[in-house]
Amino acid sequence: LVTEIAADEVSIEKRTISNDINHELVFLFAGRMVYRKGLDLLFDAIMEIPNEWKYIVKIVGTGPEFSHLKHRCESNPLLAAHIQFMGAVQYSEMQREYELSDVIMPSIRETTGTVLIEAMSQGIPIITINKFGGAILVDENTGWLYSGENRKSYIDGLKNAMVACIVNPKEVKRRGQNARKKVKEYTCKRKVNIEDNSIEVALRYDDFDFDSRIVVTGKGKAVEISVYLDKPLPQELEGDAGFNLEFLPSQYWGKAYIMDGQPDRFPRYA
Repeated sequence: LVTEIAADEVSIEKRTISNDINHELVFLFAGRMVYRKGLDLLFDAIMEIPNEWKYIVKIVGTGPEFSHLKHRCESNPLLAAHIQFMGAVQYSEMQREYELSDVIMPSIRETTGTVLIEAMSQGIPIITINKFGGAILVDENTGWLYSGENRKSYIDGLKNAMVACIVNPKEVKRRGQNARKKVKEYTCKRKVNIEDNSIEVALRYDDFDFDSRIVVTGKGKAVEISVYLDKPLPQELEGDAGFNLEFLPSQYWGKAYIMDGQPDRFPRYA
């Protein structure tokens, strides 16, 4: 799967990146607590790490799985010693959470790569599954990828990646610095047109010599989203390239939209 993912190059340059690693390594998960996010797998991986090791896992967000996960944590001294539930955090305040974290762990189904791009632009390395957006963006110089054939092997892979971070904080710092450099390969340029109430974003993928543009135009209480390809899709991407939308804030869930003349509603979960 190839998706439209990019970071704003102006925002990257404005961000101040800390060069310090926390005394207790801080892992950060941010997202809605639903089963498909794989937080139970994360908890299982933590159970395999020696209790005396110094690290913290911060979990930002809420959702249907919150009560179950909180109860599991409170019922187990090892989990309780290393996991902190931060609750819901405003999007505008997430910058501070990034600044206080050393490693980002997206959900097990991070399909679009948006969270990965955001973390990399902060100079933070990533632990993610070797599928979807992670397989495209992350390598051994910018983070840790893990794979598996069943639940046990996925847990082992995630645990091993976390252990690699805990025992070698200098490598965490090195891969974080490389992540910020690499994310500049996935930048976009924004152009705001006040006269027609639109924002245009240009994206380029050097690996495929491929350019595209996304134009969002405000029309009353609605917006029109158009995707333009300046030349045909490269043959090697036919059947694989896709366009995903992620909405912040979440009040767009359940709202109506029309695409190619067909009406529907945005689902709560994709």
